[in-house]
Amino acid sequence: LNRLRRDLPQQIQGPVIQPRIPREFAARSLFKIGIYGKNYSLSRLRKIAEREIVPRIKAISGIESVELHGGVDQEIKIQTLMTRLRKHDIDIRDIQRQLAQYFYTKQSLSMTKRSGEITLSLSENPDKIEDIRNIIVQNNDDKKIYLKDVANVFMGYQKLTSERRYQGKSYVQIELHKEPNYSHLEMSKRVRA
Repeated sequence: LNRLRRDLPQQIQGPVIQPRIPREFAARSLFKIGIYGKNYSLSRLRKIAEREIVPRIKAISGIESVELHGGVDQEIKIQTLMTRLRKHDIDIRDIQRQLAQYFYTKQSLSMTKRSGEITLSLSENPDKIEDIRNIIVQNNDDKKIYLKDVANVFMGYQKLTSERRYQGKSYVQIELHKEPNYSHLEMSKRVRA
């Protein structure tokens, strides 16, 4: 390149050489690992992957990101009982306001309405479901109305949005992406070790 530089006009800047990774390679994952078990639910498999496998993989130098696909997380479901809400003159917004005092993020509370009943879903799980049941939603002088008086509170699952299957069995998938400056071969050896 230096020889060519002498033949170019002086006002032209020298060439800049940068490594180029084609888009289709940069976006590709290094590995996709499937996890399934005969006696394990998808929820349990996802928890095992989140708590035990993913942290170990993230600790490997050269891993840029780890994505987890499949399975569903548990969440607290609050199914309001419309007849009881009317009896105590409680509005769904009263319940939402009280829950907002305990769960600070907007994303932690979602609401779906079906046939007059309203289901609230909490993604931030408290230590005990009983803590949610005992939230006071209305305090009238000497009578306190608790959430359990106007709603069923139970553990449920988030809505299943996608599912991975292999030979007819559902599984959880871990997808690994490497940092650009590491080779695929070097990273595959690190992950396998």
